[in-house]
Amino acid sequence: CPNKMNLGLKKNKTPDIDLFSNWPEKPYRWMLEDLTNSINANANYLVGLGLFCYTEIIGREIMKFLEPTKNWSKGKTNKTCFNKFFGEYMGYADLLIKHPGLYDWFRNGFCHGYMIETASYGKSGVYHYFEDTDIDKFKNEGIDTSRGILIAKNTKIRILIIEPYLRDFKKGIEKFLAESGQLILY
Repeated sequence: CPNKMNLGLKKNKTPDIDLFSNWPEKPYRWMLEDLTNSINANANYLVGLGLFCYTEIIGREIMKFLEPTKNWSKGKTNKTCFNKFFGEYMGYADLLIKHPGLYDWFRNGFCHGYMIETASYGKSGVYHYFEDTDIDKFKNEGIDTSRGILIAKNTKIRILIIEPYLRDFKKGIEKFLAESGQLILY
């Protein structure tokens, strides 16, 4: 299908773990293995929950690396850590600027409500691929539909599409691993 992104997904929609063999096993490869098992089980919301929790966790690792003397333990820094990885490493800074409630809608929505929080009379969803959604609505609004997060201009429709989000998540991890010297070079 022409709309599918190449993420190393096999025909059964499983990320190819071998593509990430140069990542440190703990915790990054473990994260991918957890996500793979959940994808194989068609557990879309579990994958969404994992992706958004892992986005915050990796953001915390980045902040510890960048500012090792600061206390980056849980609490008031959760959103800061999430935004660091999501915005600067995954490439979604424009969405954070445009939608300051994104952390609450997606990360907190999954973690605390088992859903993407939406405005009244809105809808949300979690999909593997673009063709699972009514993508034309977003295209007609001029929204970049190659991303893993789609938010309608009126913000009533908020969608996570696993494949491109996972692709950007992977790129963000690789950027951090290269920056921190943790990428294993053969």
